[in-house]
Amino acid sequence: MRCLAIAEEMKERGWGFCFFGPIELPAWVSKKLELITGQEVSNFGLDNFRPNPNTDCLILDSYLRDPAETILDLEKWKHVTVIADSVTPNFQAHLTISPNLEKLSGFTNLRYGTSFIPIRNELLMKDSPNSADDRQLRVLIVGGGTDPTGFTKLIVKEVEKLTGNYCFDVICSDADLISEDSRIVFHYNRDEYRELLVKCDIGIIPASTTSFEFIANHKPIAISAVVENQSSNYEALLKAELAVGLGDNLSYTSGAINHVKLENFLSNPELRMRIVRNQKALNLGDGSKNIVDAIAESLMEES
Repeated sequence: MRCLAIAEEMKERGWGFCFFGPIELPAWVSKKLELITGQEVSNFGLDNFRPNPNTDCLILDSYLRDPAETILDLEKWKHVTVIADSVTPNFQAHLTISPNLEKLSGFTNLRYGTSFIPIRNELLMKDSPNSADDRQLRVLIVGGGTDPTGFTKLIVKEVEKLTGNYCFDVICSDADLISEDSRIVFHYNRDEYRELLVKCDIGIIPASTTSFEFIANHKPIAISAVVENQSSNYEALLKAELAVGLGDNLSYTSGAINHVKLENFLSNPELRMRIVRNQKALNLGDGSKNIVDAIAESLMEES
């Protein structure tokens, strides 16, 4: 998902690029890629590509590839950029981009921090949230880009237990996910995300790239780390007081979510406004531009 925003910036600059599979993408991601590239998403694999070391550059964002693979050797490419977090394999690279708050160790020519967090242009609205007590609080629940672990299902069960004047908008792909609670509205079309993000007051989301999309728009968030690569981001966001933590390494069993913290987050406008003040201090929004600038500078240094 991180590469979508980077691709947008490269397209604006007239850089040619393509995405390599085989990868199983949600329909909404494939649609976004087709809009950016102007062509259908192909499952043509990187292993079948023969790069020209004088012209071809690689941007690698993977947890599954083996750093020892021949196709990833630096001499096969003009330039290699790795998008990395705490569980990314130690790939060879000319440049490493870590779109996280805290510095990683063991990576080459590292750029990190809020200046290197890519966010898609369409999601940069920065509409201030309204958390007044005298109206219905609108809560957006999103399981990240794909929700492979069933995060939304778990959260729906938790918010059903709450009393209060809330509206819960839930973006999900599971048509079997239902609720008898009239406050809960399911949205099965991912294209609604932007509109719902604008309208919401707060979010309940994983500690993924999605968390920075809410932060960039000054929306208070409650987060959980639902997969291993989210744990470091989860801890960093809590340390910076940019979010409320509901649990790390969730097992998706009863009681996995810290219900007391969830209730406090929803009922405490002072807490939410403090989070917003911290979010505004970050001034997110130029991450994709800075990443492509860093790649261009690194290319110049390697030439």
